[in-house]
Amino acid sequence: MKSRALIFAFALFLLSCLFTGCGGDGTTGPGSDVVRISDEVFVVSDSADVSLSEIRDSTYVFLFSGDAPDISPGDIIVGIERGGYLRRVTSVTSAAGSLIVETAWAALTDAVISGRADTTFEIDPDSLLLMAGCGAAAPRGDARLAPGVVYLAPGVSITGSGLDLSGVTLYSGPVGESDLSVVIQEGSIEFAPAVDIGIAVAGRQVSDFHVSVAGELAFTCVADMEATGALEQSGDSLLASFGFAAVHHFGSFPVVEVITLSYWAGFDLDVSDRAVCSMGCDGEVDVEAGARLRGATWSDIWTADGEFYERTFEWSGDSDIDGRVYVEPRVDVAFYGVGGPFIETESYVRTVCEGEAATDMAWELLGGAAGRVGFDVGLLDYDMAGHSGDLPFYESRVDSGTLAEWDLVYSEDFSSE
Repeated sequence: MKSRALIFAFALFLLSCLFTGCGGDGTTGPGSDVVRISDEVFVVSDSADVSLSEIRDSTYVFLFSGDAPDISPGDIIVGIERGGYLRRVTSVTSAAGSLIVETAWAALTDAVISGRADTTFEIDPDSLLLMAGCGAAAPRGDARLAPGVVYLAPGVSITGSGLDLSGVTLYSGPVGESDLSVVIQEGSIEFAPAVDIGIAVAGRQVSDFHVSVAGELAFTCVADMEATGALEQSGDSLLASFGFAAVHHFGSFPVVEVITLSYWAGFDLDVSDRAVCSMGCDGEVDVEAGARLRGATWSDIWTADGEFYERTFEWSGDSDIDGRVYVEPRVDVAFYGVGGPFIETESYVRTVCEGEAATDMAWELLGGAAGRVGFDVGLLDYDMAGHSGDLPFYESRVDSGTLAEWDLVYSEDFSSE
C-alpha cells in the first residue's frame, strides 16, 4: 500500500508474530491473521495534504497542496469521507492544485490480499436524544462517526431510550367495498442493538463474513382494528430512522460502514365480515439475528428468548378474524455507502377468533417474534453469492378463551428454546 500505510501494515505483521488472536472474538474462521494490502492502494484519509472536494458520478475531484499525490491509473483509492468510497482509478488529470480522477467499481478483495477485521458497534440508547437535537450520536467501538441523520414520522416522539408510538394510525380508509381503521392507541419500542461485523480474507477471497445484531427488544402495543365488512389487508409505516457512519480497519486500510437503524410498524388483517377488535400486550425479547458465510456456505444467526404479557382483549362483530400488529427494528449496513446486508427483527401481538356464532367464538391472544435477512455483498468480493430469507418465527399464546365465558387461560412464557 502506498505511503505510510505500507509501514503501518508491516508493523502489524511484526506484532502478529508475537501476539495471536488479539482483537475480535476469535471465531471468524478460515483466513490469515497477517494483514496484507495491495501496493496499488492509496488511502486518501492517511494524507493530510489531500482532501476530497467533489464527487460527480464516477469522477472524484481532490484538492492537494505541495506535490500531486501519487495516484495512477490502475490504483485503488479509498477514503472515509461522505460515507466512504472504494474505487479503481481509470484516468488521472492534474491541474492547479486539483486532481480529477475517473474511476470504476472496485471490490474489497481488489485491495485486501489477506487479513481479518472484526468489531462490534454498540448503539447507546441515550444517543437517540442527542441525535434528535442534531448532535453526534456515539455508538461505542472502533469507530469514527458522523452526525446522525434523523427521520421522525408524524405522531412519533423520542423518549429517553426509544420511541413513543401512542396515537399512530397505521391505516384509515377504504379496502374494496369496506372501510378499515388500524390505530396504535398505546405503544412504545426500545431497541438499541450491538452490531457485530466480521470479515476475513485469504488469497484475495472472502473466506468468512458475518453481520449480526443483538439486544433486548422491549415493546408495548395496544391496537384498535375496525372493519366494516370482509377484507384482507396489510401495510407498514416507517416510524423513525437514525444513521451512523462507522469505520474499522484491516491494519490502516479503512472499511467504512453506513449503519442505519430504522423502526417500522405494520399490520396484517383478514376478516370475513364486520369486526371491531382491541388487543394488546407487552413484550421483552432478547434477540440475535443475522447471517454468516464460511467458505461458500451461508447460515442464519437467530436466537430469541423473551416473555409477553397481556394488556387487553376486546372483540365484537360477526366475523372470524386473524389480525396482527407488529413493531420492527431494521438495521442496514452499507459498505462504503453503496450496499450490504439488512437485518429485520420483529415482535408482534396477534389475535385469532373463530366460531360458528358470536356466542361460541373461541379466541386467542398471541405474542411472537420473527426476522428477515438480506445480504448484498458484491462490493466485498466479485465471486461472493448473496443471501436472503425469512428467519423462523416463534409464537406463544398469551391468553385464550371463549367469548361466551371470557375465561382466560395463561400459557408458559415465550422462548426460542
